[in-house]
Amino acid sequence: MHPAVRVIAVAVVAAASLTCAEHTVSGVRRMGLAQLAIAPVFDQAPAGGPDIDIAKVRGTLKKLTSTDSAVAEALVAGDSAILEFNNVSVTGDSTTYNLGIQAFDRNGVQVFTGHQELKVKPGENKPAAPQLSYSAPDVTVASISVSPKPVALDWAGAAPNDVSCLNRAPSTTSKTQQKLTIAGKNAASQDVAGVRVGWTSRDTSVASVDEDGLVKARCSNKSTYVVARTFFNVADSVQVNVTAPPFTLLMHPDSVSLARQEDVQLTALLVDENDNPITASAVNWTSSDATRATVSATGLVHGIANGRVIITASSGNRTTIGIVQVVRPKAARVQISPKDNVVAVGQLEVYSAQAFDSRNAIIPDAAPFQWVSTLPAVAQVSSSGTVKGLSVGGPGFIIASLDGKADTGTVSVQQTTLGGVTAKVLNGATGAAIAGATITGPGANQTTTSGTDGTFTLSGLSKGDDITIAMSGYVTVSDFNLPISPGQTVQISDIPMAPTGTTGTMTGTVVNALDDAAIAGAQVKLFAGINPKAADPASGVTTPAAVATTTTAANGTFSLSGVAAGTYTYAVGATNFAIERTVAAAIGGVTKDVRVALSPALTTGAIRIVLSWANCSDAAVPCDLDSHLTGPTSPPDTGRFHVAYYNDFYYNAPDTVAVLDNDATGGLGPETITLRPKASGGVYKYYVHNYSDGFDTTSARLSESAQAKVDVYQGTTLIATFFPPRGQKGTVWAVFQLEGNTLTLVGQFLRLQDFNDVPADFMRVGDSPTSAPSADARRMLNDTRRHPKTRR
Repeated sequence: MHPAVRVIAVAVVAAASLTCAEHTVSGVRRMGLAQLAIAPVFDQAPAGGPDIDIAKVRGTLKKLTSTDSAVAEALVAGDSAILEFNNVSVTGDSTTYNLGIQAFDRNGVQVFTGHQELKVKPGENKPAAPQLSYSAPDVTVASISVSPKPVALDWAGAAPNDVSCLNRAPSTTSKTQQKLTIAGKNAASQDVAGVRVGWTSRDTSVASVDEDGLVKARCSNKSTYVVARTFFNVADSVQVNVTAPPFTLLMHPDSVSLARQEDVQLTALLVDENDNPITASAVNWTSSDATRATVSATGLVHGIANGRVIITASSGNRTTIGIVQVVRPKAARVQISPKDNVVAVGQLEVYSAQAFDSRNAIIPDAAPFQWVSTLPAVAQVSSSGTVKGLSVGGPGFIIASLDGKADTGTVSVQQTTLGGVTAKVLNGATGAAIAGATITGPGANQTTTSGTDGTFTLSGLSKGDDITIAMSGYVTVSDFNLPISPGQTVQISDIPMAPTGTTGTMTGTVVNALDDAAIAGAQVKLFAGINPKAADPASGVTTPAAVATTTTAANGTFSLSGVAAGTYTYAVGATNFAIERTVAAAIGGVTKDVRVALSPALTTGAIRIVLSWANCSDAAVPCDLDSHLTGPTSPPDTGRFHVAYYNDFYYNAPDTVAVLDNDATGGLGPETITLRPKASGGVYKYYVHNYSDGFDTTSARLSESAQAKVDVYQGTTLIATFFPPRGQKGTVWAVFQLEGNTLTLVGQFLRLQDFNDVPADFMRVGDSPTSAPSADARRMLNDTRRHPKTRR
């Protein structure tokens, strides 16, 4: 097909042979040869008009002063044809010729014609461009009519390889296409045969039409017009109505953020494959989690608790979903704690903030608060509310704000390098408290005694100081290199004292903190006293030397016999493991057994948290303590992750950021979490939950009898050890927080249901309390779907 708007290049070569009579003589001009190229220009059809099939071009070259003419024909190949004329002469400087051009379709019907008078000169001539006019038999048509009218079709499935609609299997019983016909008349209302038209669909998503007028339904449930147009812009149209089956149900909006206790209206619309609406029957609405969000019969969604909820709408056999992310409400006011505080130079103090909504209800997941110190040279505050005393001064203000609401507390900084320790003195044989033991520090008159419950507090100590504990009938104990924090009283480990007597046997098992696997060939060294510097290879101190040394057997066990009664520190290490130090007592005539968990070496930047506790064969000891780590997520995730037994890892491609390596449920531990911080900024928080006592508001077993210890490792180095504060009731121990490279003691006890006191980011993102206990608390106690474990 060759559109009428195209230019077809026709090269015409005119040639004449010279004879002897044509040579120049006096007074006579000789004959010459001419060469001529022709590029005819065709009249243009209107937009939407027909394409005209040009198959052949004929040219006639006739001299005006003679009846002589030359005719040449050429088939059209692509957009060109070549005509050759022979024995055409030019006399003198030029000869005038009449050039006639005709174009024919494939049926031999003339469709274009044109003429041009040419003055041909000898040699090569400038190309001629005659204008060709449409001259087909239907040139006289004055009106046309399309039949039938109107057209009703069904879309019943796409044809093979048709990607404009989904390729569903077509129906053979539906009317999916219609052939249109044209009737034409001239100005005298006489029929005109063979009317040539172009066909156009005004909306090809509804119906297509080919060059022969065959209309095919597409996948839209709507109407359009198909227009027929002649070369001379005579037109008629027909309405085509297509009925398409329902394709899908659309929801608007299909993703929305909704604050708790607020509403959002969703709508569902049944559409075809081009999103054209189709009248729907009744729409049914459901929520995937009615504890987080409910939906009414009209699509009104009400937010209840944080989390992702899928709202489903269905109509007939079509279903659609929308994602509702229920989020915390905006803060109406903020409350900071403590309101007034005094810290020492170098001391770290964790401030907390709470937010309240417009109903004056606590927003338990309110975060992140913005923290500001008005005297940053005196007291510095981190992004998580950790205040550090820098220099003597104040008072200054510590401000916490959220959503444009703020509250203020004051802080003053005083000069001190002293701190204190608190601990409990126990009978190493029975575990009973020892009252009246004398604790002596390095300073003059720096002495105290243990109370009836075995506890004591000794103040005025500096970092690295030693103390001694003495009691009649017991072997005196030295506790070395105390971890003093200026201005703070630090909880240290229980101090077991051995009754005076004969030698005892000390046995134990060394295991991998990640999987409880026995470690063979581990080196076990026993040092007198609690944490002497020689027990830490990194200290460089080698005296006093170990009193006994051995290695573990293939099953990880070891035994040291004939150990004099007293209190000792095990220093246990193995290749590619961190050194672990454990305190135990040698009791005369008794075998005392320990279990030591070693942390494998870590990659740069990673830390490992190892929780261990006493054997729950003692009824006073809870069998099941759980580790909980919360921290900032990285894009595309939002909020905070929460790793615990029911959600044992957090993955953010391509990294596993945090993983619960080992989950212990029967006493001793270890319960191990490895963290590879990824998010820039933010704070990681670690908690221990006494699962065995759950919500028991009076339970003090985690504080008093669990003998829990949390070791934090980096590489192969033990960087911190934490013990639960004594005399506290509650089942959640907030242990520490990590912000950047700063590890800060929190050391607070909480009742799980006291959400007024639980830091906001303790809760996993997506949970909030609707009643006590909260959704997260219930999960902590009952959820075994992701990580089953036997509970006691």
